[in-house]
Amino acid sequence: MTKKRRKNKKSTLASALFLIAVIVSVVLICISVGDKGEVSADVSNALTSETSETSPEQSAADISEADESTESTESEISTEPPFEPYVIDQGLYSAEAVVYDRATDTVIAAKDAYTRMAPASLTKIATAITVIEMCDDLDEKLTCTQDTVNVTYLAGASVVGFKGGEKATVMDMLYGVMLPSGADAAITLAIRFGGSETGFAEIINQKMDKIGLTDTHFCNVTGLDEDGHYSTAADMAILLDYCLDNETFRRLCTTKYYTLQTCSKHEGGIEVTNTAYTAFTKAGLLSSYFKGGKTGTTDAAGRCLAGLCVIDDREYVTVTLGAGGDAADGYIACDFIYLSETVIPQINY
Repeated sequence: MTKKRRKNKKSTLASALFLIAVIVSVVLICISVGDKGEVSADVSNALTSETSETSPEQSAADISEADESTESTESEISTEPPFEPYVIDQGLYSAEAVVYDRATDTVIAAKDAYTRMAPASLTKIATAITVIEMCDDLDEKLTCTQDTVNVTYLAGASVVGFKGGEKATVMDMLYGVMLPSGADAAITLAIRFGGSETGFAEIINQKMDKIGLTDTHFCNVTGLDEDGHYSTAADMAILLDYCLDNETFRRLCTTKYYTLQTCSKHEGGIEVTNTAYTAFTKAGLLSSYFKGGKTGTTDAAGRCLAGLCVIDDREYVTVTLGAGGDAADGYIACDFIYLSETVIPQINY
């Protein structure tokens, strides 16, 4: 009997413990469901409250305010009309002129700057930059052929003075192109990098398209007058601005004097002078603002000058095309001085 009672007691105790566990589980489940219900209720109440507080009239007002805010923002970010270049209607000898501010990439003054005309030896700016960007070795030796010497002589082109068969480095050839405006150097470079003068002219045209010149086409690399060979003052300004970012070109453009020391048939080398600087000195003129550039002269183009102008550490490109007179008259130098000392200071932009 004792053992049976103990067994019954154990059974009763196990049943009680099991019942307690079930009750606890049910309680916990209820608590959990209750919490979730409260959260759901909170969310539901918040949504109901927000919806009930916003009337149709308030929604319309909110939309109206949003529209006004948008209009206000648009008004704040709207800009003034594009800057209109100062029109140069007097004071110049040149038929075309442009002043280009390098800091803002803006034409700030112009005189008939978008009319196509012959660019003369300003063409050689394009020749030089195209060679520089194509050449992997500026110390490579090139040969100026007798044919090149003959062609440039018969054309009456300006030359460095190479003899037939004379060798010089690409770099010395580039100095020959940019300083004395040597057609012999330009054609020698064209043959090396384009196979022929006309072949290299096509390469140059492709380069000009990439730079963004829309009114320029070259038929040769020297700038000699030829049908279909043209540019504008505005395009020439864009070109020179582009070139001045190239360290090698900038050095060429701003050098006053140089000795071509690698010439194989000139003992002691060939001394050359930048014609852009002599445009001032031959006329007895000086300008502290002029820091370099390129000249050009042909019958069709007249006298031309693309120059770097620096005023109070701010850089400008000036281009003038179609001036008359001769070197001693210094008309292109006078025009540069007029642009730098009279036109630029009076422009507010």
